[in-house]
Amino acid sequence: MSLTRLITQLKTDLNSKPAPGEVLNHLMEEKLKELEAQYKDQIDRTVLWIGSLIADLFIYEAKESGDITKHVPMALEYVKQVIKDNKIPTAQAEIILEIIATHHGGEQKFLESKLYKNADCFKFLLPEGVFHIFSAFYKNDLTSLKEAMEHTIFKIDEKYKLVDLNNQLKAEAKELYDHWQGLFSKTPYELTIPALYKKN
Repeated sequence: MSLTRLITQLKTDLNSKPAPGEVLNHLMEEKLKELEAQYKDQIDRTVLWIGSLIADLFIYEAKESGDITKHVPMALEYVKQVIKDNKIPTAQAEIILEIIATHHGGEQKFLESKLYKNADCFKFLLPEGVFHIFSAFYKNDLTSLKEAMEHTIFKIDEKYKLVDLNNQLKAEAKELYDHWQGLFSKTPYELTIPALYKKN
């Protein structure tokens, strides 16, 4: 399979799953395209998209297991076979692996990894993403309201702290973050780590 066809297939696979879901996938892709255009002469576009589309490919399966943090090792295990099957050279494979392994933090050597991590952050800072994550947990009762608020506050905080590509992007993230903090300060809910994000 050509790598272009692989990217198309990975996008189809990602969008076929209930989570992250069409809204979050769209937000990430649009932001990644924006950042990719700014650095187009400095990156390997093919490996950027392979890594980016696999990084969250197993969110649904990990969520169903009760430990959403498992999606990273699951994606890393899967991508090793993808690299082998498609005979992706070692230099490119190293970038793909780093994109996946570091999108929730960690040292990054490659610009492609930074582009994806930063693009991924904005899907939980932009209004559409914030309302999406809230709606994923809210079931029209007080118990789920608390859960939905805690997940939303946690994801906004987590992703804001990871934005580091450049000063312009950090300023954009801070503006969004400050707006959300202003709104959430009017509620009784505070930052906490939801059970789904606590490693078993």
